[in-house]
Amino acid sequence: MKKKILSLLLCLCMTASLSANAKADTISASVTLSGKTLTVKAYDSPAYTVNTNSERLDAKGNKFTIVTQDIRGDANNWNAKLVWNSGDTVPTLYLKNFIVDEYNEQTSQWRKTSSTAITIPAGQPMRILLDGACQLKTHFGIVYNSDLEIKGDGKLNIWNLSSAIVGGPKSTLTLDANLDLFVQSYYDTNSHILQTNGADLTINGGNIKIHTDDENSLFGILTHNSGNIIINGGNLDVNGSIGAAPSNGSIRSDGKIIINGGAVKATAKASVPMYAKDGIAINGGLVDILSPYYGINTGTPDSPADIAINGGTVKITAKHAFFTYPVLGEGVFAYAGADEASAKTYDGIYTPLAKEPWMLISNDPQHFRTEPTTVPTTEPTATPTETPTAPPAKNPSRSIDPRVILWIAPAGVVGLIGLLITLIVFKFKKS
Repeated sequence: MKKKILSLLLCLCMTASLSANAKADTISASVTLSGKTLTVKAYDSPAYTVNTNSERLDAKGNKFTIVTQDIRGDANNWNAKLVWNSGDTVPTLYLKNFIVDEYNEQTSQWRKTSSTAITIPAGQPMRILLDGACQLKTHFGIVYNSDLEIKGDGKLNIWNLSSAIVGGPKSTLTLDANLDLFVQSYYDTNSHILQTNGADLTINGGNIKIHTDDENSLFGILTHNSGNIIINGGNLDVNGSIGAAPSNGSIRSDGKIIINGGAVKATAKASVPMYAKDGIAINGGLVDILSPYYGINTGTPDSPADIAINGGTVKITAKHAFFTYPVLGEGVFAYAGADEASAKTYDGIYTPLAKEPWMLISNDPQHFRTEPTTVPTTEPTATPTETPTAPPAKNPSRSIDPRVILWIAPAGVVGLIGLLITLIVFKFKKS
């Protein structure tokens, strides 16, 4: 009897163990690519799509060929692969020369039905890994509703009608990738070029260009409804078209902007190139600002926020460098003026200088200006090696030295007297 009970308990333990292992191996992840949904339900079991051509109608009813995705891809022929690798905490979407193109180049019209190239569902963090040259030409590019990381050695070129990369509520975005993001026109407040919603946007590396032809409505980078923009590395070039207002920026954060490294170039068609509601801290890197308006601003009149320059190099060319003024950290120096040539030292105390059109702030010694305090006291060590080839022409009217005239005049008088005496003596003897 005891043996039967022991065997039964052993069987129950094995069943529970197998059940636990099976449960641990059960996962689920999905992504929708140009209307085709890929799903994986086990580790290391990929699902694929492949680029394919088909005919569609553009907005004016013209037939044209688009590039979309087909789920008939396989391990030997794929352009997108969704897999949850063993040991990873999130699934990975691999993109290799991935293309979705719904733009009619001949008529300059988009596909009649608006679509999204990549949609990531809620509750499912994901990593996108880029390989090769990837291209999106759609109404909406990447819409993510969970935390997303994009990285890899490839490049993603997005040339879209309404948005490039836009996140849902509380979904963070981390970038370490080469991206060229272009949006043609404004769609709504939730569809700017690169955007998070109530969450941080972190840039760790890569070459990222953000631009638009829109006239006055698009932010380049936006953390909407709070969320910080954190730049640790990479090269970032941003040009937005949002209208002129002290709280509008090509790069705008409803939280803070924190720059620790990398190179940031921000320009604006009308607005401030860089604005953060809760403050800006530049701790390193290179920042280049070009604007027809103010260069950098933070806060509001009712809730001012600090602009702290603790390191790196910041160069601003604008109508006014700052709306308020920056606070300089230890070892940071600055110059401000109408232009570089006329710039004066800014010490953080005489704040009107912060509104000058040109400003340079840095802790890099190569930008420090020194001017000589005394004139040189040493003579040239070498004499000229060339001599005049002909003597200067003489002026006859000025060729007699006045000192000679002083000697000639008395001598002439003495000689005249001597001649008269000689004549008198000679006449006396004769008589």
